[in-house]
Amino acid sequence: MAKLPYDAEKDLDPILLLGTSPNVLVAHGNSPYRTLNDVLAAAHKPEGVNVAVLTDTLGHISMVLLGKLAKAKLSPVTYRGATQALSDVLGEHVPLMAGSASLLAPYLADGKLRALVQTGTERLSALAEVPTVSESGFPGFNAPSFWGFYAPSGTRAAIVDRFISELTAIARQPDIQTKLTESFLLELKLEGPAQFRPFFAEQVAKWSKVIRDNDLSHG
Repeated sequence: MAKLPYDAEKDLDPILLLGTSPNVLVAHGNSPYRTLNDVLAAAHKPEGVNVAVLTDTLGHISMVLLGKLAKAKLSPVTYRGATQALSDVLGEHVPLMAGSASLLAPYLADGKLRALVQTGTERLSALAEVPTVSESGFPGFNAPSFWGFYAPSGTRAAIVDRFISELTAIARQPDIQTKLTESFLLELKLEGPAQFRPFFAEQVAKWSKVIRDNDLSHG
């Protein structure tokens, strides 16, 4: 993971969790892979299975973790941008891709790609037919992407409270809520500091360990 020019835990205060959305493991529509078990059966062979991912994203790290838990060779093929990754999967040069639900949804809708599994604890309503990793043999697996708002540490409480109030009101406007849930495929949370701070700390600790244990640090 690239080194940031600030300490996210010390310099930023998580004040409003906007929402979460799973990453989705997909295959080409013509692929023989139809379930996670199909993929893992192939990944247990010496040659393993390649998975296109965007480097330094949760889709990338979560596939590394899944491979370790399954004791399978899920080999990330990293890309700096989604365009080339999608091109290679749609062209059947790479058999699988793990990415955000909103990125992949249009290709799932037209049948060019097939969703095999999603990484949240519960099924996203827009992908209700797609099982979770947890349902597919790995209880407790949870790797949602999340969106939130942060304030510089030490920001006065009155300013934080006003910011939360205004943002929550905007997010609850019908047109904005529709955009967030239907276009960006978010499960709205709108949780304040009492919920977001421990959630953020838990996510940092969990994924930092995966990064360290698998030597993913760089920069």
